[in-house]
Amino acid sequence: MTDLNTYNINEDELDKFVYRIIDYDRLVKILKTNNNTLVRTFMWEDPFENLLTILTSDKERKTSYSTMNKFTYAQCWSFANENDLLWRTYSPNKESVRVRSTPRKLLKSIYNSSKIKEILLKPRILWESSRDNDKIEESISFFCGKVKYLTKDEIYDFIKSNQRGLNLKFYFESLFIKREPFRNEEEFRLGVYHVSELHDIILEFSENIFNYDIKFNDVFEEIVFDPRISNEKYNGLKDVLKKLQFENPIYKSDIYDKPSINDF
Repeated sequence: MTDLNTYNINEDELDKFVYRIIDYDRLVKILKTNNNTLVRTFMWEDPFENLLTILTSDKERKTSYSTMNKFTYAQCWSFANENDLLWRTYSPNKESVRVRSTPRKLLKSIYNSSKIKEILLKPRILWESSRDNDKIEESISFFCGKVKYLTKDEIYDFIKSNQRGLNLKFYFESLFIKREPFRNEEEFRLGVYHVSELHDIILEFSENIFNYDIKFNDVFEEIVFDPRISNEKYNGLKDVLKKLQFENPIYKSDIYDKPSINDF
């Protein structure tokens, strides 16, 4: 893929399953619009996210990394198949769904997007000077990888190790670092660095999202409903997804089902 930056992940892991628990209504919107949505990374909730804009001591570099944040959009998945904590954390209404994919399929969905191709082939001119023929064009690059889970001391050491000045790859690398208490999430992240509207740096007009078109049946291999949803509601919502042309398997998680003697 053009301008793909990878972190902490090898070729074999690109074909492993990854999972994402999302609200049912959000899934319906994806199926209706054929769009996937990445969000600006400064919207992540963990106070230790966006390390370089928080812990960098140099004021000029901190401001520059903060500007990079405005152009960075990402999405978080998990290599963890299923556990009680993930359902309770990401499905508080007990009606969310878990979609399954692979890193490779997610990356292909971005690269095959007509919106991405348009940006790569016909970048817009964002600023141009007639006096010296200088100009700034729209641009986009891509990143993905596994999150590393570090202690607070290791995180501070990582920040201090950056003696290279402003460095986009070092900035990307920082997006794949998280504190040890979150290790159970086993995160995989992917995203885009999209230099688009320059005025957005100051005015922040946008919704902080980046939508791109996908073929959802090629990306989402299966959908699993929260194990706590009633069977009646599950069957009704499942029918809705089928009517929206989702062709792959749809299940309800059995993680809380009572065991039977036949299971042993």
